[in-house]
Amino acid sequence: MLHNQVIPSGNIQGIRHKLCPLISTLRRMNFSALVMATVRFASGGSTNVRFQPRTGQFLAAAADNVVSIFDVETDRRTQLLQGHNTEVHSLCWDANGDFLASVSQESVRLWSLSSGECINELSSSGNKFHSCVFHPNFPALLVIGGYQVSFPILKLIYSC
Repeated sequence: MLHNQVIPSGNIQGIRHKLCPLISTLRRMNFSALVMATVRFASGGSTNVRFQPRTGQFLAAAADNVVSIFDVETDRRTQLLQGHNTEVHSLCWDANGDFLASVSQESVRLWSLSSGECINELSSSGNKFHSCVFHPNFPALLVIGGYQVSFPILKLIYSC
């Protein structure tokens, strides 16, 4: 299937043989080829997808203002994360895969995978957010990209 829209991002980190039977070919090719896999969602498509780091057991997928968590082993949605008022532009997992950050223009939300609850939220206060990434050496720091020059940094507090 050809796309006539821009595909903003994707992540093949942690793909299991079940999702991609060509994984051994990809290893030999050193990821020099573009691979596309189809995941069907109950209510339309997804604008952003990310595999859980390390194990790749869970796939986070954003569609409109909702984030769904899918269990790759069972091919079932395990959680539906709701709370954004506008479209989710970016997703990122912490290094252990215990927490997921979701970004819309008006807010960043931090979700606990174990509870499915939003455990921290930062409102944009006029700076429209666009993306996020956890710091590789300091996993409790989340850097948030926006449309303005400054980059807000959210120090995560893991309290429910």
